Amino acid sequence: MHWDSKTVDVTDLLKEHSDLNNGVVVILDRMGETLEHYEWLRSSGLRYEVVTEYHPDWVPPANAMLIVTAQHYEQSAVHLLLRLQEENNVPVLILADGILEYRNTWHRPDSTPGCIFQPVIGHKIACLGRSQARFLESWNNQGKCEIVGAPRFDRIIPKSTSPNTRSKTCKVLVMTAKVPSFDYHQRQNVRQSLRDLEAFFNVNPDFEPIWRLTDNLDCELGIKNTEFTFGTMGLSEQLQQVDAVVTTPSTAMLEAMMYGLPVALLDYNNVPYYVPAAWNISAQSHIDATMKELRNPPETRMLFQDYQLHDGLECRSPAKPRMLKLAIEMIRYGQNQRAAGQPIDLPPAILSSDDYRAHAPETRSPLELLYAEHAPMKELGRKELLMEIANLKRQVADPNLASIHNFLGSLTEAFQDYEQDINLLHDFLADHKPESWLQRKARQYRVVRNIIRLFNPEMARAAKRVSQRQSPVRHYENIGQSGGDLALRALLNLAIKQKASPATAKVDRPERVVHVSPSYFDDNGIIGGGERYAQWLALEMANLTDTVLVTFGQKRETKQMGHLRIEIYPTLGPISSRENPMSLSFLEELRHATVVHCHQIHSVSAAFAIPFAKACGCRVYATDLGVGPGPWSNTHFELLDGILPISAFSAEGSPDHPNVQVIYAGVQNEFISSTPSNKPRDRVVCVARLMPHKGSNYLVEAVDATTRLELIGRPYNQRYCELLDKLAENKNVAIRTNCSDSDIREAYSQAIAVVLPSVSKDVFGNEVPNAELFGLVLAEGMASGAPAICTSVGAMPEVVVDGVTGFVVPPNNPAAIREKIDFLVNNPERAREMGEAARQRVIEHFTWGAVARRCLTIYKTPAQPMMRKEAA
Repeated sequence: MHWDSKTVDVTDLLKEHSDLNNGVVVILDRMGETLEHYEWLRSSGLRYEVVTEYHPDWVPPANAMLIVTAQHYEQSAVHLLLRLQEENNVPVLILADGILEYRNTWHRPDSTPGCIFQPVIGHKIACLGRSQARFLESWNNQGKCEIVGAPRFDRIIPKSTSPNTRSKTCKVLVMTAKVPSFDYHQRQNVRQSLRDLEAFFNVNPDFEPIWRLTDNLDCELGIKNTEFTFGTMGLSEQLQQVDAVVTTPSTAMLEAMMYGLPVALLDYNNVPYYVPAAWNISAQSHIDATMKELRNPPETRMLFQDYQLHDGLECRSPAKPRMLKLAIEMIRYGQNQRAAGQPIDLPPAILSSDDYRAHAPETRSPLELLYAEHAPMKELGRKELLMEIANLKRQVADPNLASIHNFLGSLTEAFQDYEQDINLLHDFLADHKPESWLQRKARQYRVVRNIIRLFNPEMARAAKRVSQRQSPVRHYENIGQSGGDLALRALLNLAIKQKASPATAKVDRPERVVHVSPSYFDDNGIIGGGERYAQWLALEMANLTDTVLVTFGQKRETKQMGHLRIEIYPTLGPISSRENPMSLSFLEELRHATVVHCHQIHSVSAAFAIPFAKACGCRVYATDLGVGPGPWSNTHFELLDGILPISAFSAEGSPDHPNVQVIYAGVQNEFISSTPSNKPRDRVVCVARLMPHKGSNYLVEAVDATTRLELIGRPYNQRYCELLDKLAENKNVAIRTNCSDSDIREAYSQAIAVVLPSVSKDVFGNEVPNAELFGLVLAEGMASGAPAICTSVGAMPEVVVDGVTGFVVPPNNPAAIREKIDFLVNNPERAREMGEAARQRVIEHFTWGAVARRCLTIYKTPAQPMMRKEAA
C-alpha cells in the first residue's frame, strides 16, 4: 500500500505537544540541516538548532530536549556520543542514514571497527525496516531499535509494475553508490563490472543505458554520464523515466523498488547482502540473462522483490509521523526522568504496536565470537573499547609499522616526565573536580594502559602507576583517550629537550625539505585549494632542492611527479579520519629531513609531526590552509621555528609566535598563458566548490537571462545545489561539476570576468569566519588575462586591487556584482586593460616559483617577522 505525500499530516500530533516549544532539538552534523535525513524535523514545527562544529568536549545547550544525528562514523563524533551516553542527561536519537552494506561495515579501511552500530551509541536508533532492526539487535543493541522507515521517501508516488510496452527500447538506469568501493581491489571489481555492462549495451541496441556513475568512475572508464543525471533532474525523477535499474549496493535500490522497478544488484565482490535483490550480477556471465528478465520481469521475482522491500523498509504508511512520535516520546521520557532525578532509561519499544514490530527481539550477541582475541569485549560495559583497541591491534600487526614499534620503545624515558607532571597536578585536580569526574578519568587511564601494553610493556607499567593515583593531567581533557595521547606527550617532552639543546640540530646534512599534507591522495579525495596548495608548492620546490611530499591514501605507495617524490601512507588507527587522515608510520620519513613544513597547522598529522621532527633536530614550519582547531591543535605551536600563513588575513588569525611571515600562494605555469587567447570573452566564470559559503547563489541572482554564466565546481551540499538549480531557471547558466584543469583553463581564457562571491554568512544563516584564506581561483583567472570580481571577505582584497585588476564588492550583494559585470561588458577596452594588469600582478607576486623561493629563504635564514597586515 502506498500513499500520496500530500496526505501526510502531523498537525494533531503536534497540537498535543505544543508545550515542547520551550526547548530545542539539537541536530549534530558537519553538513548541517541540509541533509535530507532531517527534513522531517525542519517541517515539524519543533524548535531545533543545528551544530556543525563540535568536538569531544562539546556541551549541549541547557534547554536541549533531544539530540539527533546521522553522524556516527568519524572519530570525534564517536568520542562525543560516548561521552553523552555516559553523562546520560539528554536523550540521543541516531538516524540510520541508509541500508547496512557489508563492505562498509566490515571491509572499510578508513573506518574504525565497530563504528557502524556496534554498539549503537545512543538511546535509540531509527531503523529503516525490520531486517535492519534484526541485524542491529543481533549486535547487542536490544531495546534500542525502533522501526520507523525513511521520511524522505514519503514523497514517492509508486509506478505500477508491468512489462515494457511503451517502446522497443528498454531504458536501464545504471548507477553506483556514493562510495562504490573502499579499497583498490574493490574498485577494480566495480570498474570491471561496469565495463562488462557497457560491452553488453554496445551489442544490444534494444537496451538504452542511462548512466549515473559517481566517484569519478565516469572519467576513469570514459563513460559519459547521461546529460541530465546531475543537472536539474534528481534520482526520483530519473526513476520515473526508466524501465529497470542496475546498481551497486546502496539505499537507492529501495527507492527504485518503491517505484515498482525491477532492480538488479551489480557486485563482483562476492559479499553477503543485508538487503537482498531479486537479481544479482556477480560475473559477466550473469549479464545477458539478467538483462532479458529485467525487460520482462517474472511475477515470482517481483513478489520476492516486494517482500524484500517491505522487510528492508517500513513503507506501508508514511514514516514522518512515526519519526515525530518517536522523537516526542523520547523527549517526554527524558523530561520526566530528569525531573524525578533519575537517569534516562527508555522502554525497549516506544513504537510498540504489532504493525511496527513483527518479529521477536534478537537476544544473541556474536561480538564475543567475532572478536574472540579482544579481551575487553568480554567485560560488560566495555564494548565501546572495540573502536580504539581493535584498531591498534591491526596497526601492531602491520609490517609497515615495525619502525614505529622501535620508536615507541625509545620513549620510555620521556614517559617518566609525564608521570611527574601528574604528581604535580594531583592536588589541584582533586580540589577542582568532582569525585565522579576523577573516577571516570581513572577508568580512561586504565583503558590507555591496555592500549599502551600493545606497544611496549615498560610504558604499560608506567601507565599503571599513573592510573593507580587516579590523577590525570588537566592538559589531557583536550587530547582525548587513546594510546596516541601518551605517545604525543612523550614526543613533546623530547622536542622540548631538543629545542633546549640546539647544538644537536642537523647543520651538517644536505638540505632536504619534507612537506606533510593531511589530504587524501586518491581519486576519492576532497580536492580544493587547501588540498592542492602543498602539492603544487612541493612540486615547484623540488626543482630547487631535494623535496618530499608526505600524504595519505588507501595503501602504502610511492609516486614520482617530476623531481618530487610523493610518499603515501595508509590511514590507520582511531586517531585518523578521512577528513583528517593520520598514520604513525609516516613519522619515519621525517628522520631524514632537515626542514619539515606542515600544512594544516591544526591537523592530527601536524600535532605529531611537529614534535617528532623537532626531536629529530629538524627546523619546523607550519601553514594554516583552513582546517579548524582540533583536539590536539594547541600542543605544539611553541616548538615551531616559524608560522608561514598564505595571506595577511590568515596571519591575523595565526597562533601567537615571534616569527610569522606571509608567503602567499601561487598559480601553476599552465595558467599563465604567454599569448592571449584569440577566442572571444563571452561569459562570466566562477570556479568554486558548490557550497553555501562560496556565495555562488548571489552571482546567479546577479546575472540576467542574456549573460552567459558558468559555475565550475564539485557538488558537496545537496540542498545548496537544489537552490542553485532553482535560481538558474530561465537563465543562461551552466553548472559543470566534473572539469579537468585544462577545462578550467579554457573557461578562464573565454571569461569576461572571473568571479568569487564568497561570504562570511551564507544564505542559510551559517557563519563562516575564514571563508577565503587566499582565493586561489581568482589568481588563476587573473593569470589568463581576465579581470576579477570578488567580495571584501577574507584575503581576497589582497589578491584583487580594486579598480586596477578588477573590483571588490560587498558580500551578499547581487546588485553590486551585477553593476561590475555590466561595466566590464559595456567597456571592453577598459576590461582588457584590467585583465592585463591582473595577469601582470600574478606574474610579479603569485607564482609557485616565487612562493618556493620565499620559503627556502626563510628555511635557511629566518627573516625578521613580517607585519601581519602587510600585503603584496
